[in-house]
Amino acid sequence: MSRHLPIVILSGVLLVGCEVGPRSNIVPTGTGDTAASDTGDLGTSQGTQVGSEGFWGCPIDGLEDLSPTEPIDGIGVPDELAAAALGTWNLTFVSAATAIGALQQSATAFSLVRSSGPCTDYVAVNVEGTVDLAGTKVATRGYLGLRPENTTFALTALDAAEAVAAVWATAAPEPGNEYLRLSAEIAAEQLTGTVGYTACGPNEPGCPDLQLLFDLAGVR
Repeated sequence: MSRHLPIVILSGVLLVGCEVGPRSNIVPTGTGDTAASDTGDLGTSQGTQVGSEGFWGCPIDGLEDLSPTEPIDGIGVPDELAAAALGTWNLTFVSAATAIGALQQSATAFSLVRSSGPCTDYVAVNVEGTVDLAGTKVATRGYLGLRPENTTFALTALDAAEAVAAVWATAAPEPGNEYLRLSAEIAAEQLTGTVGYTACGPNEPGCPDLQLLFDLAGVR
């Protein structure tokens, strides 16, 4: 598996809808040339990968900067859609034992991803914030994917997986799993998802291979 999201576009998940295809970088346009490192430190622009696949395995035909307050035909108002996911969530981490924590994310940029059938256009939001497990916070950056039927996070810890394991006192990552990934879906004011180690880098929206640490449940 290659290492590479700078949350897409932007500038980053449970993949549902279209089948997941090859991994890709999704990035924003018109926001600079800062490159993302392969450590999860996402820049604002990494080079548009038109023709690759983004959220939900949907092809990227083009990217456009967005005003978050302007409605988009067939999608809605981006910041209204994002409001259902951004901000603070109270989390329950479930494994052999159960712990409590929190997720806090805020938007840094909005982009419209043009996509061809059978997929439709969708919004990608660059986000950054923290994931808190039992009082210990880990900084994250990533992406929020938005379309009327789906609201999905793909977040990568800025610290390496081994460093996260040390501060969270969790199992160590298996060889090759260099990143901590949080993937979550929002529906009916509930968050569900997973946290685990992966070989997928921060520029990859989806990651099917996960060394699972926790299942997640969240409420406001």
